[in-house]
Amino acid sequence: MALNTALLQSCLDAFSQGFVKRPHASTENVNFHSQMIQKVVGVVQEAASKEAATRANKGLSDEGKSTTIATGATATAAKLAFLERVVSRVEGERATAHANLTMIPPPSAAGTDPLLQYLFAKEIRDRYQGLTQQEKDLAFLKVAEADGGDATLWAFQQAPVPMISPDIKVRALEERGRRLHPQTYAEFQQSDLLHESLSGVRAALIDWLRGLGGDTAVIFKELGGYEPAPSSIDVARKQVQHA
Repeated sequence: MALNTALLQSCLDAFSQGFVKRPHASTENVNFHSQMIQKVVGVVQEAASKEAATRANKGLSDEGKSTTIATGATATAAKLAFLERVVSRVEGERATAHANLTMIPPPSAAGTDPLLQYLFAKEIRDRYQGLTQQEKDLAFLKVAEADGGDATLWAFQQAPVPMISPDIKVRALEERGRRLHPQTYAEFQQSDLLHESLSGVRAALIDWLRGLGGDTAVIFKELGGYEPAPSSIDVARKQVQHA
């Protein structure tokens, strides 16, 4: 069911209050999130006022009111386009932070020649070829939890065909990153929290504008896809949550 304006305003309040209560949200991000919500609310309130005036206009037929409201919703999408730019920027920061967090550099013993690196990694992977998928996943987890196993983790990551289940790989490398690189993990965590909340706000706005009859093509252009393809990070996390 599409959000009406009153429900949208309640959702925005919930997003705002909910983010403040997130235990790991930094003061900087709380303030930034609050500024974004306030900016969104300003646009929504302006649109809501025009919608109410249109509905109260006795000189318009029901069809005329619907058309006017739909036109207004389409115009409002452009005024909310700033949120799509913010969400895209935060998503980029999130992806960069995650890559830095989970990156395993090639070990010095592998050298710098691509062929020698390939042979070095293959020799390590060959030790695990006879294992079941569950045994490979368990081995990867154990190596990630210990110190000194970077060569093995790197070798697994270089495999031409993935050897480790995506959910296990993400969970293991994120935990390793949290333990070994707390500052990088904190950066990832902050961008992840901000992206999750602002993406939810964006989805609610799109639902609201579509419910008012706004032009779907324009709404998607200004605010992004309604259900954007999940990133590999999100896919793996969902697998972990439902495991």
